[in-house]
Amino acid sequence: MKHTLGDTSQQTLSVTGKILTNSILFFVLLALNLIQFLFLPLLTNNTYVIVLALGLIALTSNTLWSLVHECIHGNFSPNTKVNLFAGRILALVFGAPFYVLQFAHLMHHRYNRYWDCEYYDPQKTNGFVKHLGYYSYIFGGVYLMSIITAVAITVFRKNILLKALAARYRDRAQSDQILELTKNYFLKKYRLIEIKAETLLIVSFATLSFYCYGKMWYIPLAIYLVRALFISFFDNVYHYNTPVEKVRYARELALPRSFSLFILYFNHHGTHHETPSICWQDIGKLTRSPEHSYDGNMWSSLVAQLKGPLVKTDPQATHSAENAHPAIEFV
Repeated sequence: MKHTLGDTSQQTLSVTGKILTNSILFFVLLALNLIQFLFLPLLTNNTYVIVLALGLIALTSNTLWSLVHECIHGNFSPNTKVNLFAGRILALVFGAPFYVLQFAHLMHHRYNRYWDCEYYDPQKTNGFVKHLGYYSYIFGGVYLMSIITAVAITVFRKNILLKALAARYRDRAQSDQILELTKNYFLKKYRLIEIKAETLLIVSFATLSFYCYGKMWYIPLAIYLVRALFISFFDNVYHYNTPVEKVRYARELALPRSFSLFILYFNHHGTHHETPSICWQDIGKLTRSPEHSYDGNMWSSLVAQLKGPLVKTDPQATHSAENAHPAIEFV
């Protein structure tokens, strides 16, 4: 379904208003994460108070990702340096380097569902393996893969990474093009240094959190695992059982307005995929009309994806250079 935005001339917020709102969110989310990872065990040793506080803060995981997502698309601030700075700080407390998150997400836009999706042909793919991979993906894999990628970049030498990339893209349409795009983005010398430095900062931050919690070291581990679940489970819902050949397609899922605002209107994912340059504030304004169309309800869609991989024996359309998303650029 195509979601028409209509006339935007009188509906969008001022640039100053957007920057102010994003700045407030930046400091609030940063403070909440510093509290949950570092300061909370120093303020109280009451387990019940800690668990209650963490339970409430955990609900902001997807809000944090939504603001990182704004930075990924350059929508946090019109100032490139401010946008990158905010993105890197938020990514640090999120748990993965900014450039790793940015590349994975932009690749998702450009080659949406190109190879990893829920469809499979049982004549070509083992059903048990497919189900295992799918449920691992939605129950934490999306988030954890960013961490694994960051660790691999930090630990392994460049030639090993190149061999791993070549193996990853082998036997896929446009493998040379995608491999070159990946190499140009990730394997630049300065970017490798930045990713390694951010990975070490994240590891140091996590280590400090474990130290602050002492005998309750399992609590920060639980924080990361719950975040992995929230991010991964909600990330997949917008694309489950959708056409693989339509690179811009994503579901627009209905939520109560207050819930939608809480996740920075991320449920308007169809609108975002059609025009990634629109910031969350403008998406909220442009989708406010009662006549705005939806592809389903968020809660029922979350349950529906638990059905798992879907058998599809028909040849699937593949992406070509012509239908890759033209608005997605890598720098």
